[in-house]
Amino acid sequence: MLRLGAEIHNMGQMKKNDIFNLRLKLLITMCSSYLKDYPLGKFRIDAIKNNASIISNENLDFSYHYNNIEINMGMEQVLYQRIKLLSIMAKAFSSGYPMGDIRKKAIRENIENITEILAINSQFNDIKFLKVA
Repeated sequence: MLRLGAEIHNMGQMKKNDIFNLRLKLLITMCSSYLKDYPLGKFRIDAIKNNASIISNENLDFSYHYNNIEINMGMEQVLYQRIKLLSIMAKAFSSGYPMGDIRKKAIRENIENITEILAINSQFNDIKFLKVA
């Protein structure tokens, strides 16, 4: 059987920040799919609401290294506020509130700023697999 992922002896304990980063990446991916008008089914809407609620309620210490890039003190506060804003926007559109062009542009700019600060090097333009749901 083909085994993918880290070797057992290289695996470490998952930390709170690791789980937060995974949830944030999922939320960014879901918001990006919403901006591209991919369908939002019941399970995807529930996932968006759940992740947005957890992210907005987290009190994290952002003074850690993300992809070997140290986030300085000034950017910590900006990052924290942008992540909170993204979670609030995600809760709004997943709850059915109308999102015009200006709000969609705000979500897009917020995602760009978060990914720029965290240097998330994922291709969110190529998310065709999200059309399935």
